[in-house]
Formats: sequence, structure tokens, C-alpha cells
Amino acid sequence: MSWGMVVVGGAVVPLLVWLLRRAGAPVPPVAAVVVVVAALLVVVWRWREGRWAEWWWPVPWVLTVVGVPLCLADVRHRRLPDVLTLSAYPVMATAMTVAAVSGGGATLLVSAAEGVLVFGGVHLVVHRVRPAQLGAGDVKLAGVLGAVLGALGWASVAVAAVAAAGLSAVAAVGTQVPAIAERARRTQRASGLPAPATSPKGTSRAGRRPALASSPKDEPGGHPASATSAKEARGGHPASATPPREAPGGHPASATQETSPPQARDGPCAHRAIRCGVPHGPALVVAAWMCAVFPGVGSGVVPS
Repeated sequence: MSWGMVVVGGAVVPLLVWLLRRAGAPVPPVAAVVVVVAALLVVVWRWREGRWAEWWWPVPWVLTVVGVPLCLADVRHRRLPDVLTLSAYPVMATAMTVAAVSGGGATLLVSAAEGVLVFGGVHLVVHRVRPAQLGAGDVKLAGVLGAVLGALGWASVAVAAVAAAGLSAVAAVGTQVPAIAERARRTQRASGLPAPATSPKGTSRAGRRPALASSPKDEPGGHPASATSAKEARGGHPASATPPREAPGGHPASATQETSPPQARDGPCAHRAIRCGVPHGPALVVAAWMCAVFPGVGSGVVPS
């Protein structure tokens, strides 16, 4: 039976991948099957070791099979299609019913319903207050995961919420690192303009600074003109060898620097990583999966 769980799970995944493709969020089928099979092997190992009650296995099985394709879709397309998030509700309800009939009891269903309301409701409030940071798909997914966490107990609800927030924060910081490095390189290139070469012969008309060898004239203000430019950029700085467009603020832009605003150059990730599309769905699934497969003592599914 244990190996049958892995085979059936791997066989169901192509159907879910096909549904995601029909919904406009295709994911790599091979990667989806491999990740699902690997995760189900962990589920089977925990089940055969007796780490949780026999009747609990349908819940982590459904969570693994449905959660992995949703994670891949969210990472790749920043979307959680309704074709899986909404259909996961009746599927998870069926798994909870099987677990309750097999030995979990009616209290398991009551706790699962409470988890849907609390965990999904909290995410709904966050979505209403800060819709840019939490999408509607995350709210729908949170309801399904809340059933699993509620069945495990209120401690699992709190642990999963904190763990998901921490994972999303780590992912957000990771997206900022390349943007910060790129911005530092652009700043270094912008400030590293070549200094104009001076000539040992002659001085400027004002008699205060040496004139360039190839420039017989000085610009107003006593500053020498560059070797290839007859005009001086605004702000009192000499123009470069090939005068670029002038950036706002009176300073010449470098040869490779664009004149668009910083947010357009560096991308929104340089300022708010969450707005750059850091998905929260995978963090939610991983946190709930860890609680379901590695439940703590007192969760109600660990044999006493």
C-alpha cells in the first residue's frame, strides 16, 4: 500500500499539470513528478515509522500531490490558478472525511473547519488591507491549508504562520541581493568618469588652470573644454569624450547609464521585494507540509 501511494501520486500529477496548462500557467511536468514522488517517499517513510496515526496518511498525501504543482505555478507565473486552489477544497474535505472515519473522529472535521475559518480569514484580512503584498490566490490556498493545520491543532496554525512569513522574508531578501549589486555597479560606473588630459603647454585664458593640448579655447568660468567637446555640461563639470544625454540634476549621464528613474532602471525589487513578485504560496505550502508530515507531540495525530 505504501508504494502504491507513491505510484498513484506520481500518476495523478500529469493530470494536474495538464489542468494548469489549460489555465495558462504551465509548469515543467518532469520536475512536478520528481518533486511529488520525492515528497511522497518522505510521507511513506514517516508513516511506516509510525510517526503519526495510521488514519492520518490521506491528508499529507493530498497536500503533497496538490501543493507541489501549485508551488511550481506560483514560482514560475506568480499565479495560483483557481482550477487547483478551488478544486482542492472538496479533495481535502474527502481526505479529512476518510481520516475521520478511519479513526480521527468527528472532532477532526470540526477542527479542520475551524482552521479554514481562522487561517483563511486572517489571510483574507491581510489581503484586504495590503492587496499588493498578498494576492487573492494566496487567500484561497490558505483556506485549504488551514484545514490541515486546524486538524493538527492551534499550535500548528501559529507555527505555520510564522514559518511561512519567515520563508517569504528570506526569499524577499534573496531577490534584493542581485538588484543591490547591480545598482552598486551602476553607481560605480557613473562616478568613474575619466579625468581630462592636460597639456604641458599653455595655460587657460583666465591663467588659473592649464589648458588641454587639443583645445585652444576655454569655456566660460575658467574651466578647460574636453578634447572632443566644445561645450561644457551644466553644473560645472567637464563633458566626457562622447557627450551623453544629461541626467536630471545637472550632472552628465555616463555612456552606459540610462536617464530613466531609479525604479525603472533597477526594477521594483530594489525597493520592495514583495512587489517584485516574491510568491507567498510556496512558503505557505512548505510550512503546512512540514507540520503535516512532522507533527508535534500533542497535535492529535501522533500516537500516544
